[in-house]
Amino acid sequence: MVLVRANEGMGDFRVATTLMNLVEKADSPAARSARAFLDGISTQMAIGERKAPKDYMGDEEFRLERIRHIKALLVE
Repeated sequence: MVLVRANEGMGDFRVATTLMNLVEKADSPAARSARAFLDGISTQMAIGERKAPKDYMGDEEFRLERIRHIKALLVE
């Protein structure tokens, strides 16, 4: 089970990195929206904290939002 969670975490990290790379290459409303999304997540989660913040959207919604932002950036 630990390896499954680690794999999910690495996948989440890769997709978030992909999104950040796309954001850094663009200056558009979609890029600003994606940056605000990522900044909001990073300010909610402290480094080394294992518990999600009380108002965290949840893993599945986090995954869906990243994909939505990536798609918006790719169609620009």
